[in-house]
Amino acid sequence: IGVAKPMGIFINTFGTSKISLSDSDLAKTVEKIFDMRPYFIEKRLKLRNPIYFETASYGHMGRKSEYVTKVFDSPSGESKTLEVELFTWEKLDMVEKIKSNLLAGIATIVPLALTVYVIQVTLEITIWLGGTVAEPLERFVNVTFPGFGIISSIVGLLIVLLALIIFGALARNVFGKRVVNWFEGIFKKIPLIDTIYGTTKQIIETVSGSQNNSFQKVVYVEYPRKGTWTLGFVTSESTNELDEEFYHLFVPTTPNPTSGFFLIIPKEDTTLADLNVEEGFRMIVSSGMVGSHKNSIVK
Repeated sequence: IGVAKPMGIFINTFGTSKISLSDSDLAKTVEKIFDMRPYFIEKRLKLRNPIYFETASYGHMGRKSEYVTKVFDSPSGESKTLEVELFTWEKLDMVEKIKSNLLAGIATIVPLALTVYVIQVTLEITIWLGGTVAEPLERFVNVTFPGFGIISSIVGLLIVLLALIIFGALARNVFGKRVVNWFEGIFKKIPLIDTIYGTTKQIIETVSGSQNNSFQKVVYVEYPRKGTWTLGFVTSESTNELDEEFYHLFVPTTPNPTSGFFLIIPKEDTTLADLNVEEGFRMIVSSGMVGSHKNSIVK
């Protein structure tokens, strides 16, 4: 009494579970996905609807969820028709929510894991190159000294950086772009890999600022309705016959800003954001988790 959430949630699959989670882990997952407070149980299952005539017989479980139309007569003789859903707890609609949570977890973890993996591989290559360089260098100078291994590792890191610079330069010319586009075309044809590759590439390009040169400034704009604000990136400006000034805006979607909407909007309907283009894109990619906690919006 007086505690909204259950004191404990217990699950026992009796060894029939098909996934690599213990019963206690399943209970924790259920607690995260399902809101077990009485108000939300009542709201989700629509328990205030007139459903109890049908549930009073033949049991509550193993029944079919369906919509029925009921007619109620008031003492004054008026009739009221109401469509209600029976046995709402038999629906499997939460399966989609669980799948969405799973995909959201994958979309969050995979780019991070790939970043960590790339850093790990880079460090391993650096150490390997450092050892490879150290051996002939030691024979050449015929001497070792404290810090010799660190210097050789730094040399290995410089070789890796030089290789990345050369690869980047090749990727910017016509032939290199064709090769990169060919590989990207292969990745985009593989399910899931295309999403991971596209998202990771977009995040890296956004953080590095390689796509930010097309945007002049960042503004707040009321979109998609009055009272709801989002970030817009100014791509150009124009005027009409009355010399009224307009912004051409790109309003990206989140967390993947490769798509979005193009708006032509009067300048006075926007508010200049205290953000540069790079900070704006970081806020979009992170769904608002990264960025300033203050804004220049005036209601």
